[in-house]
Amino acid sequence: MTIEIVKLNSPLSPAVQEHVLARSQAALARFTTRVGRVLVHLSDVTGTRGEDVACHIEAFMGGRRSVVVIDAVDHDPFVAIDNATTTLKQVVTRQIRRVRLARRSIRRRLR
Repeated sequence: MTIEIVKLNSPLSPAVQEHVLARSQAALARFTTRVGRVLVHLSDVTGTRGEDVACHIEAFMGGRRSVVVIDAVDHDPFVAIDNATTTLKQVVTRQIRRVRLARRSIRRRLR
């Protein structure tokens, strides 16, 4: 699994970069063979409270070539990353479960 980080609008601090890598790897640790590539885009956006950080994650799943896209916005970049990676783990788990159930139903029909 490859994790790429893209920072738009301003430079990325090493602490934030390490946090992105650690949280992404932890969220997808169970799925390293199923997720081929992860793109994490961090950008500054103007929100209602001033400057917010948007975290946009794209996970490219193997096999079916499906893509999981997650967005999170918060004033604190660490919170935005945490929210996005938590949601990413839930969505990838759900998608893999759906594929597994579909395969089981096909096998049952073939019996």
